[in-house]
Amino acid sequence: MAWSATGSVSPINHGFLLHEGTFATIDVPGATSTVAVGINPQGDIIGQYSAGGTTHGFRLDKEGSFTTIDVPGATATQPLGINARGDISGQYSVGSTTHGFLLDKQGSFTTIDVPGASSTAAQAINSQGHIVGTYSAGGIPMGSWHND
Repeated sequence: MAWSATGSVSPINHGFLLHEGTFATIDVPGATSTVAVGINPQGDIIGQYSAGGTTHGFRLDKEGSFTTIDVPGATATQPLGINARGDISGQYSVGSTTHGFLLDKQGSFTTIDVPGASSTAAQAINSQGHIVGTYSAGGIPMGSWHND
């Protein structure tokens, strides 16, 4: 993945799926850049795309339908992990602050902020709903965390 210095997706990217030796390009319609970052056992693909100067998340189902993922009020949304149930973890920004999020199968967002952290990213989620990620405090990376 290529990222710009501002954390947005570089406009040269196209997502892809490699299945049984065949590549399929993944481009969100109308996007200037698409980055695929995760796939679950059901074939749902998640990632982010750039359009109109904003980074949005997406979910591509196995039937080929795209759904935009935008945390309400966010200036950028970046899904990072998807589990077999279809729950999605990731990060979003409001101004210069980054928060983790969980988007459950029913479509409800939950913000994830490690206590005392200046930024949080929920990077992956397993089938039991355990989430792992990273956070920083005062701009200093503090390592990984998980929830039970």
